[in-house]
Amino acid sequence: MGKADHYDTHLPESRQWNVQTMTLRDQAWNIALRYLADKGKFKLAELPFKETERHTVKRVLREMEEYGWIQRESKQSGIYRLGPTAEQYLNVDEEIIEAAKS
Repeated sequence: MGKADHYDTHLPESRQWNVQTMTLRDQAWNIALRYLADKGKFKLAELPFKETERHTVKRVLREMEEYGWIQRESKQSGIYRLGPTAEQYLNVDEEIIEAAKS
């Protein structure tokens, strides 16, 4: 990892015992949700994953799309934005939500 240290997969000290059991899929969900909460949108290339991990991360993002956590303007779009589920359940500032739509 390393692109964005505050998006790493380290858990609070009280839960560090569980870090070894966090799968790549878990990490992808965790980091994608953090990006959504902080920025409202992201590109796959911004996520701190190795090239060899991208296939799994893309599958996770497709699943997140199916559940409404993220959305794209089209299947070809490389920008993932807050979906209706994320808007409902994540505590995202209204300014971030509006900025993500542009």
